[in-house]
Amino acid sequence: MKRLSLILAFVLFAAVFMALPVSAANGGTTNLADVTVGKIALMNPEFVDGGEGFGDESPENTLDYSLPDYFDFSSGEDPEKGVDFSKYCGRDPYWVSWKYPEAYVATRFIMKTANDNSLYGRRPNGYTISGSADGAAWTVLYNGTYADMEDKDWAYFYVDFPNTTAYQYYKFEAVAIGGGEWWWEGPADGSSVKSINRDGEEIELSFQDIAQFCRFMLCIDAPIPEAPAAAAPEAASPEAAAPAPAPAPAPATPAAPQTGDTGMIALAAAMLFAAAVIFRKKIAVK
Repeated sequence: MKRLSLILAFVLFAAVFMALPVSAANGGTTNLADVTVGKIALMNPEFVDGGEGFGDESPENTLDYSLPDYFDFSSGEDPEKGVDFSKYCGRDPYWVSWKYPEAYVATRFIMKTANDNSLYGRRPNGYTISGSADGAAWTVLYNGTYADMEDKDWAYFYVDFPNTTAYQYYKFEAVAIGGGEWWWEGPADGSSVKSINRDGEEIELSFQDIAQFCRFMLCIDAPIPEAPAAAAPEAASPEAAAPAPAPAPAPATPAAPQTGDTGMIALAAAMLFAAAVIFRKKIAVK
């Protein structure tokens, strides 16, 4: 009896565990097509406003899909370092707003990490995606978390959110700058310091309130294909109008059980098995 109770308890626990939602980042791929399946990406957004980035690492870079996803070594005095024009890296307040030529019902937000997120992190602990009809009054559509992405380089991640309203303006805004694993080379001006080994060299890193992304993109739902219209029936000829002889009746076959019937049969079998085990235990006790 005790053994049967343990088995039933394990089955119940497994069913509840399987029903729980899994909190994990969606994506993590370097291929944009992998994160736009079943959606239509909105292209050519117009940058409106945003926070302040470091040098040329400005917020409008996140909306320029023509920029390369690598360092531009053609600029800068130090050819070994180059100048990176492909990301937005900055401190609090970290935000970007943009608009489209018309209003869209966005239901997916795509974000892409930059060149060194795997080393420094720089993902916010929280963020919001908001929509607006005029760029002034905003409605929060999604509240993001640290778990929506991972510390990978040049990786696309996405989140889906329920939305039925078309907006022309959208905004990304980090709301928890400074809570993640953000570190930067240089003197300590934060709460703590750690040391890492890079190519055999010990480098001191200081905690910073820095966030960094390479691209932002919104998607709408792909339209459901319409069923083809049925063709109009052709006029029947006199010969075709004659009734065809009725086919011989097929021998009757037993109906296959439906899905619900199968489930009921399985449940009844399980209950009978449990009853038999209990009855057998009672006889053994006597």
